[in-house]
Amino acid sequence: GKERYAGMLNIGSCPTVNENEQSVSVEVHILNFQGDIYQELIKIEFVEYLRPEVKFENVEKLTWQLRQDKEVVKNLLHQKG
Repeated sequence: GKERYAGMLNIGSCPTVNENEQSVSVEVHILNFQGDIYQELIKIEFVEYLRPEVKFENVEKLTWQLRQDKEVVKNLLHQKG
């Protein structure tokens, strides 16, 4: 549809969880969305760059950072209206 959702996106190799750092993926976490949109066509609008990709010591530290990133994204998008 024509709905718009806030989200955060990673383009990279996901080095913390992916042994093959040669492969690159695009992942979008859509905030406040429930549903299955795999195989659907979506349009992504880039708003602001947050940080470079980092290889964390473990998944727990990655998860902690993603929670911090989510708060930054929510505040950023709230300011931009």
